[in-house]
Amino acid sequence: LPSTSSYCLLTFLCDKLEDGSTFLVADFSRECFTPEHTVFRFYALLMLLIYPVGIPVVYCYVLWRQRHVLPIPYGFREYNPACQQLSFLWKAYKPNWFYFESIDTIRRLLEAALPVILRVATGGEPVTVSGAGLMLFLALFFMLFYGVVQPYEEPSDNRLSLWSQLILCIILIVSLIKTSTEL
Repeated sequence: LPSTSSYCLLTFLCDKLEDGSTFLVADFSRECFTPEHTVFRFYALLMLLIYPVGIPVVYCYVLWRQRHVLPIPYGFREYNPACQQLSFLWKAYKPNWFYFESIDTIRRLLEAALPVILRVATGGEPVTVSGAGLMLFLALFFMLFYGVVQPYEEPSDNRLSLWSQLILCIILIVSLIKTSTEL
């Protein structure tokens, strides 16, 4: 889901050359703002609405429809036939966090797509210190969120999510240092 979203966003990322022509960063054989590129931009936008936006919305909807059963402790909700079909969405989480897969999907999408969105927003320029700072803030927010909420049923899953967010924060801090020294 996140990598597909990033590829769709790359359809909007063009690089302007010295002669004024613009080409797609993902494929320099494709010129930007041609009728063909416009069709691909429309298609990419449609796919962004269907896939990375639509899937979390569908997750939320199907979980919301079972909201009266899913907060019940694990042993009881697994016997409900409607809930069994959705177990891939809630099984890893504590009963009161049955909807957390939707939140985690949004987190993964934000972390994967934000660098591409920032490049598109700045006209293809590399991510700046403020962009890296925004990504670091997002990673810190989710690290604190996971630490406080601890949504997973297994304590080891909670620790793993914290460690993965911590590693991401360290990578972003190094990126911030590197970006700021290049200025």
